[in-house]
Amino acid sequence: MIAVTVTLIVTWSTVKVCQYNKRLDEETSTINKLNKEETQLDVKAEVRYFKSINCNISFIKENYNLEKLLIKIKKIFSDRY
Repeated sequence: MIAVTVTLIVTWSTVKVCQYNKRLDEETSTINKLNKEETQLDVKAEVRYFKSINCNISFIKENYNLEKLLIKIKKIFSDRY
């Protein structure tokens, strides 16, 4: 029971990190495009973050949000007790 709850929390956290990293990449791309088009600067913005999380795993592609996580945890506890 505790292991399942911890797994759900870790899954949710991983999804949020992947979503954040994706958003950083999109914003960096936008900044680089603006630099090139508007200011004709030949410099590139870079983002450095820990990339060892595999964001291509199928469960990460699901849209996990906090409400879904809480519903799953409540269901686990209600089924158990």
